[in-house]
Amino acid sequence: MSVADLQTQLRAKLKSVYLVVGDAAPLVQASAKLIETAGLKKCGLPAFNHSVFRGSEGEAVQSLSAARTLPMMGALRVVVVREVGQANDAFFEALADYLKDPSDTTLLLLVGERMPKPEKGRPAWASKIPKAIKAAGGEVLKLHSKGIQPERFAADAARRAGKTLGREAAYLLVETIGPNLSQIGSEVGKLALYAGDRDEIVVDDVREVCAVLADAVIWDLTTGLAAGDRPQAVSALYRLQSSGDEPRRLLALVTWKLRQLLVMAEMARLGAPDDAIRRSSKMNFDDFRKVRPRLQNGMPAAAKVLTRLARANAQMNSHRAGANRILDALVLEMLLD
Repeated sequence: MSVADLQTQLRAKLKSVYLVVGDAAPLVQASAKLIETAGLKKCGLPAFNHSVFRGSEGEAVQSLSAARTLPMMGALRVVVVREVGQANDAFFEALADYLKDPSDTTLLLLVGERMPKPEKGRPAWASKIPKAIKAAGGEVLKLHSKGIQPERFAADAARRAGKTLGREAAYLLVETIGPNLSQIGSEVGKLALYAGDRDEIVVDDVREVCAVLADAVIWDLTTGLAAGDRPQAVSALYRLQSSGDEPRRLLALVTWKLRQLLVMAEMARLGAPDDAIRRSSKMNFDDFRKVRPRLQNGMPAAAKVLTRLARANAQMNSHRAGANRILDALVLEMLLD
């Protein structure tokens, strides 16, 4: 079910129980917000009739008691359980019991990335709960990023922000920042603000904003080089070049980041604590975990790296192949070490 289909359904009828899960975080959040907002319109005073719990917290089971409580000064009680997949068996047992006879004066909304993974000795809640919800007349929405076209998602996100995003601009945005839907949603929000009073987000807007994004993608490229991750490095390089950024500027950014990685490698060699190494370059934890094994033993010698960078810089000013091809050659040469 699409977000638009959900809006149509909510206008027609509000069900008693909704389960919204999936790795397409922006769609999960947007759908959950639509459902919650529809319920709040009927709950009177939210202070009396609106409760939010988290499955990761021990008191999540209390949400089912709240769901059985009649609303005060309103027609509906709204109970939301976020991070539902992290709830314990006590919660799911109480939920299964509740679904046998859900309250018709409560909207119970369950939201999360996924239901619990099957484990030996634990009930298969991932299959049992959705079946029970459907049997109780509720709705199960599974929103996964697989199969979602990121360009179409970008255009839909722009529409929700009151803007139009053309095909060429959407394609350039995805090529620049990658297919991650959460990041696309975030960047479309920035683009909408950047466009100001204009109705349309155009290619030039994307190029301007992408100049700001390039630094983050540069880290993807240099992390891929340091970790020997060829797909990541080549993908990041393609995204950078597709943004239309000037290759000499990209080379300057690559040089700066590689110098930081060389400093990190020297700190690792001297026995510095990992946290101090990471903070020296402000690298995020995921990237640091990826490059850490190579910092001490797998990084090319500093002299070799700096010589290659200097040669690439000189060639960009004279070689007939063109600046972009020189950057391609530099990246491939370093990946083939």
